[in-house]
Amino acid sequence: MGISVTDPNGQAVNRAKLMTFRPFDLGKRLVLSFVAWLATLGQGGCHAGGGGGGDGNRPGTWPGQGAGTTDKIRPWSSTHLMNVIGVGLAVIAAILAIGLLMT
Repeated sequence: MGISVTDPNGQAVNRAKLMTFRPFDLGKRLVLSFVAWLATLGQGGCHAGGGGGGDGNRPGTWPGQGAGTTDKIRPWSSTHLMNVIGVGLAVIAAILAIGLLMT
């Protein structure tokens, strides 16, 4: 009987699958997904990569870009919070429905 470095990793992955997906509880999935979405709701916008650019006034912006994207999104999303939550729930429901169809 030898010592293996990879066996504990396989056991950990199998245990994570067991705890996460067996038995599959849709209510638990929805709550977990919604909490994860809420946890990241206030954290800036998405970044499309790249880097460089700059107009001399604000480093890291492309010429003519002006205010950052998150400066425009935050006020809109705070005034339309119910719409944002509704779209988030619809996306989560669609992902779960596709996941259920594939299993």
